This record gives sequence, structure tokens and C-alpha cells, in this order.
Amino acid sequence: MLTTAQTQHFHDYGYTTAPTLFDATEIRAMRAGLERFKRERLGQNAAIAWNTITHST
Repeated sequence: MLTTAQTQHFHDYGYTTAPTLFDATEIRAMRAGLERFKRERLGQNAAIAWNTITHST
């Protein structure tokens, strides 16, 4: 739940923060998932991957 101050900040600036949205365990799990994502190159742009393929003629 957002506080009144967070809601007001959102209305004034178009964004707000929620520092207690996730607990430490959830953050560790997300970081581990992101590291795996980067390590396995799962976020590689498909268009870039396609352009690096050498086609024989």
C-alpha cells in the first residue's frame, strides 16, 4: 500500500518509490534470476542473433 506522501509524489512527478515492496529474500531471488538471465544470454535480441548467422550461398 502506498502512503499519502508516495501517492502525492506520483501525482506531482509521475513516479514514486516503494522501498518495502519486496523483502530481502525476494530481492535475492530476483537478482539470482537476473544473473542467470545474463549468464545464459537469455536477453539477447533475436534480430541481432539472426544477423550474426553466416549463411552459405
